[in-house]
Amino acid sequence: MAPRRGMRILVLVALWVAQAGEAARSHLGTPLNPTGGSDATEAPIRIVRVTESEADVRLDGRLDEPVWRRLPAYDHMAVTWPDKGEPAAHRTHTFLFYTERGLYVGAWNEQPPETMVGGLSGRDVFDQLDGYQIVIDSSGNGLYGYWFRVKLGGSLMDGTLLPERRMETNWDGPWRGRTQTTDDGWTVEMFLPWAMLNMPDADGERRMAIEIVRFLARRNEMWSWPALPETEPQFISLFQPIRLEGIAAKQEVSLFPYVAGGRDIVREAGSGKAGLDVFWRPSSAFFVSGAVNPDFGQVEADDVVVNLSAFETFFPEKRLFFLESQDVFNAGDYGYRTATTLLHTRRLGPAVGSRRATPDSAPGVRYASYDTSKPVDLLLATKAAAQRGRSRYGVMVAAEDDTSLKFRDGDGAANAPGRDFGVLRYQFEDTAGGGRRALGWLATIAEHPNRRATAQAVDMHYRTSSGVWSVDSQIITSDVRSERGWGALLKATGAPRTGDQHLFSFATYDAPHWDDRASRGHGVFKLPPSWWVDARWHSPRDRKVDASVGMGWRREAMGGRNAWGRLSAAWRPSGRIRVSTGLIYENWDTWLLWQGDASFATFATERWNLNATLSAFFTARQHLEMRVQWVALKAFESSRYVVPGGTYLREVERPAVAARADFAISDLVVQLRYRWQIAPLSDLFVVYNRTGGLPNPGRRGNFVDLLDDGFGTPHEEGVLAKLRYRFGL
Repeated sequence: MAPRRGMRILVLVALWVAQAGEAARSHLGTPLNPTGGSDATEAPIRIVRVTESEADVRLDGRLDEPVWRRLPAYDHMAVTWPDKGEPAAHRTHTFLFYTERGLYVGAWNEQPPETMVGGLSGRDVFDQLDGYQIVIDSSGNGLYGYWFRVKLGGSLMDGTLLPERRMETNWDGPWRGRTQTTDDGWTVEMFLPWAMLNMPDADGERRMAIEIVRFLARRNEMWSWPALPETEPQFISLFQPIRLEGIAAKQEVSLFPYVAGGRDIVREAGSGKAGLDVFWRPSSAFFVSGAVNPDFGQVEADDVVVNLSAFETFFPEKRLFFLESQDVFNAGDYGYRTATTLLHTRRLGPAVGSRRATPDSAPGVRYASYDTSKPVDLLLATKAAAQRGRSRYGVMVAAEDDTSLKFRDGDGAANAPGRDFGVLRYQFEDTAGGGRRALGWLATIAEHPNRRATAQAVDMHYRTSSGVWSVDSQIITSDVRSERGWGALLKATGAPRTGDQHLFSFATYDAPHWDDRASRGHGVFKLPPSWWVDARWHSPRDRKVDASVGMGWRREAMGGRNAWGRLSAAWRPSGRIRVSTGLIYENWDTWLLWQGDASFATFATERWNLNATLSAFFTARQHLEMRVQWVALKAFESSRYVVPGGTYLREVERPAVAARADFAISDLVVQLRYRWQIAPLSDLFVVYNRTGGLPNPGRRGNFVDLLDDGFGTPHEEGVLAKLRYRFGL
């Protein structure tokens, strides 16, 4: 046991001895669990089981049902952010029991009322509110898990967990949670169905592990049991083990029918769509999902991004079908996440205009931007995930529909063929002895009538039993139209003791380096080094008004400078209303952009980025949000270069003023969205969308003119209503 952890236990024991009379009983009068300290106990805690009819819990946040007074309470919290290791300032009494349907969690959180920070927010929104969280290792041996948070006020957050601390928010489960304030703090009730959790097959006794966490906004602290600060190299492998019996999930089917209808105001046309997603879990270790005419329509706007580089923008996945059991296909975190994964599901069903490959029709043909920018319909999709022993398996297939593209001049149309996708995944993991040894294989294929792209990756993971060292590596190969490539990633992390970390990572050397992407296949060239500095400040986030300021300066590879400034502020006049805004200004001297073939140019550029959001909550389940995003820039060519091959870019004579590649961009998105969460994973959306862009990219107006152009000439404007409801069988 580490000396620091041992000292932490002694401090806690001393505190409990001093308060023995008070600490002998819980807030509900039940016994407090006397064993252990801020670390997990080696022996599993046996959780009480009752039948669903005996529980008779009305999930309202109040611990007033008789079943709660039959349970021991657990309170071994320590401060883990900042990494103090001190005993928590207030008591947290956690009560656990389970039924054949799921796990019930209750908690009393002692806290002076004047220090409590509550309110309402959207699902999975990180903000400075008090909260209670339970993290569950449902594998029982540190392979995967889930986290569930209820914020004071009743707003929910959840996500998945992979070793050791890779926590994601892009998963929503059909669970429930409520809170209530009391004279001496606040209480929470949660119900977590077994049917939503992946877990290995087990007969009779089952072992899991948990972590309990509290977030205290006014103190800017996080408390947890077991005490696992971020400087601790291990996380999921050090959870508190628990013991349960007879919870092998019985066969469950969930149906997600939906209907959607909308009106395109610009084109004066209506639309309608209906479909069905099916989730089937025949056992706890096997999951199958399928979709017919799946609903992948967008009811939540992506961030407005101007990307003129050779690298793809990775937007987060928000579609239910792809999020469920997605952790099976995760090949590791190498510090670059989506940029190094072979499977990025937002590439399935994107707009035709976003495809980075040979055009889908004759060269030189120009299409209506509306048709090339709208999502492609998916005809069907299916996915399966399974676990047997130490092995996990995954398979996924999807098929796109063909897309009709009108010519820009309005005379005729062409057909863009849909693509077919396939994914296979296998992973072997062994955590015997406290360490981790894993070997995985991932293969993907994208099939188009005119081309095929395949890729494979082998990933290897090793962690010592003490967690001091961990190594993650991946070897990737690809074959795109018979053009083969390969790459490798290696990440090694050393943490000799809690509080110290050493990181060694190899991906791309970003000093003087060779660039083989920017010219889009027209040559490799060398770039000089660049460097930058920045500074940031943020006010306390638990106040009604908070703000942040940032600024930076960069010496660019082409010799100029890049300076930027950021300002953001948020105002919460009440727990039901939040207004936030952000403003970014950026200025380049020598922004290097590809101009076609082997030609490049640098541009003197100014950019403004505005983001404003108004959120109003009628209840924790009803939310109205208005969001405005605007990005605008003006760029004026300053120098022209060509790729000579095997050395730095060679400067050539700049064209005459009339032939220079000056340009302007103005993209504006306005969205007004109402969401009613009728039940878990059942929603009604009513959305108004308006997007606009600069009609004349060569215009040299001021930024007010650019904003006016973006708002006054909408590319898209419409209203959409969608109803999705979950039926569990």
